[in-house]
Amino acid sequence: MLMVHHLRTFMFLALFIFLAGGCAKHSSGRIFISEHGSRDGEAVTLWTIDNGHGMKAKVLDYGAALVSLEVEGSRGRVDDLVFGGGSLQSRMNGNESSGAIAGRHREFDRKVWAGTPFNSTDGFGVRFRLISSAGEDGHPARVDAEVDYVLTEEDELKVIMKATSQQATSIGMGHRGAWAVSEQDSVVVNGDEIDFDSSGSFNRNTTEYLLHQDDARLHLAATLRNASGDPLMTVWTNQPVLRMETTEVEGSVSGVEMETMSMVGTPVARTEHDALLVPGESYRHVVVYRFDPH
Repeated sequence: MLMVHHLRTFMFLALFIFLAGGCAKHSSGRIFISEHGSRDGEAVTLWTIDNGHGMKAKVLDYGAALVSLEVEGSRGRVDDLVFGGGSLQSRMNGNESSGAIAGRHREFDRKVWAGTPFNSTDGFGVRFRLISSAGEDGHPARVDAEVDYVLTEEDELKVIMKATSQQATSIGMGHRGAWAVSEQDSVVVNGDEIDFDSSGSFNRNTTEYLLHQDDARLHLAATLRNASGDPLMTVWTNQPVLRMETTEVEGSVSGVEMETMSMVGTPVARTEHDALLVPGESYRHVVVYRFDPH
């Protein structure tokens, strides 16, 4: 049964963040936790991050999955931009398509991650950690994975995925964001504008776009625009590929999934070495969602 946040636990978290962060700039932000049943006998927790400026993100520790992102516009309207109002419950029911940490490693989606709140120069966030034992998901040795969700005062959601391995192994984490759209919206990728209309002009099969050959620096992946051409959201990443797919409800386009990813496992993969994570090195994948208050 879903319970409201624990006041005593929240007070502890707030004190922990204040002492650990030591940054008064972000004192308006808050983090709440609430129980959300269990999965395979293990308790599941819902983390709510509030940046204090009209943006709230809700993340399940099961799969380290984003299930809600509320953004307040310039006129005071608050919208949940994550596609599917029942996405939280659908995650618990085994639907792993929305707001998930995805990629080649399915076990990452099906485990309860250990969450820890933090306060950084960027803002308040939650860090999720998962240890994948040797033999799990095809890894020859232990893999330590980490995902940070951070809300900034500039109304950005930053997702930072990291991993290390005790032996050479393939790695490829990615954040699959499922966003609610209307048929009047459009998305711009590599300068090409794609409309979400019902005429069938958008390829409703999975489409992959090569963004940039250099996967080290942050660059623009996509821009979501409304009917007036105003930017609603921009997606930035340090990865070279964007995978995109639309979702239809009763014949009309209602959602678009965007997943930034490396070239590993895609048709544009360069060499087998690109898939390797070796001891002493760290995998780092960043995706930033920036929002405009229109």
